[in-house]
Amino acid sequence: MRRNDASNKCDLGSAQNEYFIEHRTPCAIDAGPWKGFVIERITRTIHDDDLAAFVGQLQRAPWLLGDDWVAVQNRLIELASANDRGKFIAAFLDLETAASI
Repeated sequence: MRRNDASNKCDLGSAQNEYFIEHRTPCAIDAGPWKGFVIERITRTIHDDDLAAFVGQLQRAPWLLGDDWVAVQNRLIELASANDRGKFIAAFLDLETAASI
């Protein structure tokens, strides 16, 4: 966290932006800070093998199931496949099918 010398307050916005820049996933580069954060959280659920959180977070971010986010969707499927998380792929496809109805 940086200190703002004029007011002696912490500049949380700068700290958040620095964290985002240092820890962003490749899919989140063009998404912006908030959407990048959401993508990172969903990606983390695959690493943590937390299927309930994966489904819940995708349900709260239905924009990720849209056509504009195919690159992120591909990355989630690749990550699940590389980590032997077939149940995540099945759940993702169920969510994607439900969203298209």
